[in-house]
Amino acid sequence: MTLLAAPVTPAASLESFPATRSQQMSEARDKGARLLGRILDRRGRLAAISFLLDRDRGLGLGGVERKADLALALGEADGQLRLLESRAWQAITRTMRPGGGEEDPRDLLADLERRLKVARQAEDAVVARFTGLAVGNLGDIERTIAATGLDADALLEEAAKADGRGGPLTRVGRADGGIVEALGAINRKLARWHDLEEIHRVLPLGSPVDYLRITSNYGWRRDPKHHSRALHAGIDLAAPSGTPVEATAPGKVVFAGWNGPYGRMVEIEHGLGIRTRYGHLSRIEVRVGQTVKDGARVGRVGASGRATGPHLHYEVLVDEKARDPISFIRAGDAQ
Repeated sequence: MTLLAAPVTPAASLESFPATRSQQMSEARDKGARLLGRILDRRGRLAAISFLLDRDRGLGLGGVERKADLALALGEADGQLRLLESRAWQAITRTMRPGGGEEDPRDLLADLERRLKVARQAEDAVVARFTGLAVGNLGDIERTIAATGLDADALLEEAAKADGRGGPLTRVGRADGGIVEALGAINRKLARWHDLEEIHRVLPLGSPVDYLRITSNYGWRRDPKHHSRALHAGIDLAAPSGTPVEATAPGKVVFAGWNGPYGRMVEIEHGLGIRTRYGHLSRIEVRVGQTVKDGARVGRVGASGRATGPHLHYEVLVDEKARDPISFIRAGDAQ
């Protein structure tokens, strides 16, 4: 008796069997989720750029008109992506309906993929324009920092471990960590530019009084009272009594009161170990713990403490070591 073997179906035939509707919708849902993730990533990059465009200082974008043009292009690119995000959610939702809805979600996703390629070109153009402007400004920021006598890379290392140190830099750095991550994904130089721009924002680059007339420089000098050789840890700026004295960078007031030979003095912490001191004031107009902006009035010129006449004694300290304030002021003037 002859035994007949059961017919064998080729593997290729098995693979050609159509998947069930639920399998198709599951695959479409996964594809929709991946497309949605790509859209959201790109919107995140545009959001990072929008955040930086809205800030007040230091972008070096070449004028209001150029900044407005870039903002307009950014809005149009984000508008396209926002529409695609809505379409992606629509397609994903339809994969969850029993019949898939009136339109096959797979067709929606195919159309979405085509539209995303077009939107990506607009978004890439905005990113390229902004990157070119910002990275071009990177060299300017690095030269300004170098002119103060500080080292940009050392400041970046300090900023990376700034948690718990206080000051505005710590606050800004922690608040926009997502911005830094998004920019780093675009270009490492762009991320470096952002970090140095944050440092630049808290450097004391301004003059504490409107009219800069130096009567005593930083360094060794003959003491005006004892006539012996002594280190002068700051500069003396001549100004009439009562002249407004302004903070040279944003920060937090850590001292406001009488301090021996300094007389009435204000000390401000700016972050990264950088502080400024304003001595011989006739009046103090801030309090300890107060956060001040760049240019905020902290007091008025006087002759309190060990002073021969009305003037402002101004110091810049980095990690508790005195630095020449003129280097910072000149660096700010050269911007």
